[in-house]
Amino acid sequence: MALKSVLVLVFLIVAVSIFRKRSPKNNFHLDYFLYHILLLFLIPVLYIFLHYFDTLLDRYYFTVGAGIHLLSFVFMLLHVESSVKGAKAKVNAHHIIPFIVFLVFATLDVFNIYIFNHPTAQELFYDIQIVNPTSFNNILFIKQITSAYLYAYLINSYSKNIKKSATVKKKNMYTLWVYSYISLFILSVLSNAFLFYGFFDAGYNFILIPVHTAVMIMNIFYFIATPSALHYLPLIKVDNILHVANEVVNFNRLKALFEDAQIFLDPSLSLRRVSLESGINEIAIRKLLKSNTGLNFNDFVNQYRIEYAITIMQSGFLDVNLITTLGEKSGFKSNHTFYRAFKKLKKHTPSNYYKNHLTD
Repeated sequence: MALKSVLVLVFLIVAVSIFRKRSPKNNFHLDYFLYHILLLFLIPVLYIFLHYFDTLLDRYYFTVGAGIHLLSFVFMLLHVESSVKGAKAKVNAHHIIPFIVFLVFATLDVFNIYIFNHPTAQELFYDIQIVNPTSFNNILFIKQITSAYLYAYLINSYSKNIKKSATVKKKNMYTLWVYSYISLFILSVLSNAFLFYGFFDAGYNFILIPVHTAVMIMNIFYFIATPSALHYLPLIKVDNILHVANEVVNFNRLKALFEDAQIFLDPSLSLRRVSLESGINEIAIRKLLKSNTGLNFNDFVNQYRIEYAITIMQSGFLDVNLITTLGEKSGFKSNHTFYRAFKKLKKHTPSNYYKNHLTD
C-alpha cells in the first residue's frame, strides 16, 4: 500500500508540474505526455480503490492495469513523435493495432482461453494476491509482446527523425531521456520474465524479488530523477517551428525563381534583383543559401547555370554549336568565368566533361 501511495504522489506531482507549464505553443506534444502520466496515475489509484472496496474488478485488476499501462505507452510514443516532428502526431495503425490485439486476447482470457498457458509459481505481484496464476502470466505475456512492438516502432521512428528535428534543440539530453525510458522497459520485461515465467525455481526468489522491486522503484522515480528533461519538455514550442516553416517557404520561393522562371539565364543577374523578385531581403537570402545549400550566392547561381549547360549538351547543342557559345547560352558573361566555374564544380573543363561523360 505504501508503494502505491508513493506512486500516486509522484505521478500527481509530475502531472501538476507539467500542466502548469502547458500553453498553446507546446500542447501539441505536451498533452500526450500528460495523458501518459495520468494513465500511470490511474493504476495505483485503481489498486487503492480495490483495496478498500470489493467489486467485480478485483478479479480483473491485472488485466485492467495492464491495458491502462499499455495505453500509457501509446501516449508516450505519440508525445515523442510530436516533439520530434514539431506538430501533433496523428494516431495511426502502429499505435492502435497493438492495443486492439491486447483487448482481443484479454477478452479471450476472460473465457479462460490462453495463448500462454503457463501458470506462474509466484503467489504475489508485489503485495497483490495472484488469484489465477495462468491468467496472470497470460496477460503479462500479451502485454509484453504488444508493448515490445510499440517500443520497437518508437526506436525506429525516433532514430530516423531526431537528427532532422528542428524543434528538439537539446538532442543529446532528449535522446538520453527517451532511450533511458526504453531501457527501463527492457529491464522490466526481463525482471518480470525471470520472476514469473519459471525460468528459475523458487530458491532464487531471494535474488529475483529484490531485483524486480528495484526495477519497479527505478520506474517510479524515473521522472523525478530526470528533472532537466522534465524542465525541457515544455520548452519544445511551436514558435520554433514557425521560424523553420518560414525558412522552408522562402527557400522554396527562391528555388521556384531558379527552376521555374530560370532567372539564372540572365548574365546580369544580381542579388538585388533576386531580392526584389522574391520579396526576401538580401541578408536573408544569403543566410537561406548558406543554411540550405552551404553555398554563397554566386556559387548557387553558377550551379544552376552549369547544370543547364550539361542539360543542353546532352540534348545535342554542341552538334551544331561551338563550345565557346555554351557559357553565354547558360547565362555566363564570359567564357573565362564559365570555364572557371565549371571546373570548380565538376573538376573538369567543359570539353573534357563532354568527351568523358556525354559522348559514346
